[in-house]
Amino acid sequence: MAFEYLDLETKVYLPTQALINQLQIDVISLYGMLTQFMLAAHQKMAVLGNTWYAEPIATSKLWYGQWVEYGTVMYAVLLDEILPQAETTYTAMLTSSNQFSVNVLNNLNYIIDNPEQVSAESIEFMTETLIHVGNVSTEMASELQTKTAEIVELLMQQPLEMLEASYISILTGLLDTYFALVSNILMML
Repeated sequence: MAFEYLDLETKVYLPTQALINQLQIDVISLYGMLTQFMLAAHQKMAVLGNTWYAEPIATSKLWYGQWVEYGTVMYAVLLDEILPQAETTYTAMLTSSNQFSVNVLNNLNYIIDNPEQVSAESIEFMTETLIHVGNVSTEMASELQTKTAEIVELLMQQPLEMLEASYISILTGLLDTYFALVSNILMML
């Protein structure tokens, strides 16, 4: 297989390098923000420490009451809202995923067991759609159906060449998608 035309430098290497550079800048910025947060937290803890040192018993009772109240509220939110919602979402996702897997497996088995029938039905459906929607003449649709049937037969006679061409086409599509994804991420950063 020839990969020269895939342009890996433009589609993979350069976008990845730009993304890495942007992430390095973001990490440096994050370090600065984290330093500021830690300084503010240290200052707040110093104030709280002075408050506790001035009146340890009263401050301890006040803090304990606040922690109990906050913990009770958070525990109630966890039990009443977060866990039921997560369980419902997980169950729906699991059911949907299982059904999708079964449908895909059934469809693949049907296609593998009946390739000629699937090809003929697909070509016939596309032809009828073109006639009704695309204002294509019956003669043109018939010619298109004949040519498509010839292509399908050729693909069935030469499956390795078809797989190689499909692989290269899919790889090209994935590289284009990767390039677009990295470009969009860079624009958002």
